Amino acid sequence: NYNRVLLKVSEESNDYINASKVILDAIDPKNPEVLIATQGPTKNTYPQFWQMVYEQCLETKSREIIIVMVTPLVESGREKCFPYWPSRTSHELIQIPQTQAVGQSTSVFSHDLTLRVVKGEEQVSSHHYTVLELEDSSKTKVKVHHLYYDKWEDFSSPTSMSQVIDLIKHTNALRKDKDVKVISHCSA
Repeated sequence: NYNRVLLKVSEESNDYINASKVILDAIDPKNPEVLIATQGPTKNTYPQFWQMVYEQCLETKSREIIIVMVTPLVESGREKCFPYWPSRTSHELIQIPQTQAVGQSTSVFSHDLTLRVVKGEEQVSSHHYTVLELEDSSKTKVKVHHLYYDKWEDFSSPTSMSQVIDLIKHTNALRKDKDVKVISHCSA
């Protein structure tokens, strides 16, 4: 519980999401970095995932966040992660409702959200990169950088260390300072 990410929900709502804060204080103990590690969203949990992304972004001055996805969507014919972001080829919007059923319980957030593509997917070295925008019902907007590395399969390691280094370099280039949070997930 000490490092669990709590969803900001109304009283008597489910505040659980499988996400934890990882505190990196080895380099600068007085000014540690906080990253978030979580599981890949499923068809049933992606709305809570986006609410968490929005809430975490609102905690920053920059109103930006980076998602680093390190899992293929499908592996050996089995879905490993739900495609939780809009298609790069369409102008579709994904509506994230304020009230969400989670199993037998309900989570009630402060706003409905709309997710849209700002800059369509492009191939950057070894990964895909998309810029998204989340907007709440009061027109507050946050920017989401989505980096998708699909060559890291479950129970294995990447075949190329240089590809992982490229992903890390791109992530660090997007982080203007420690205020820009990073959320990382694989499948599990």
